[in-house]
Amino acid sequence: MVQYRIEWKSKLTGYTSHGDWFNSNKKEMLNDTIISMNKKYCNDIYHWLASK
Repeated sequence: MVQYRIEWKSKLTGYTSHGDWFNSNKKEMLNDTIISMNKKYCNDIYHWLASK
């Protein structure tokens, strides 16, 4: 089963990190969160979806 998590990178420092893994049934919620967070922190942090 594919799992997804939000990863992010600070535009100010270059530091990268990530959240917890979620099952594929949470993919839409994660995408919505990424859109919201990228709008809120557009000058500071970039978020994206990763899978394994």
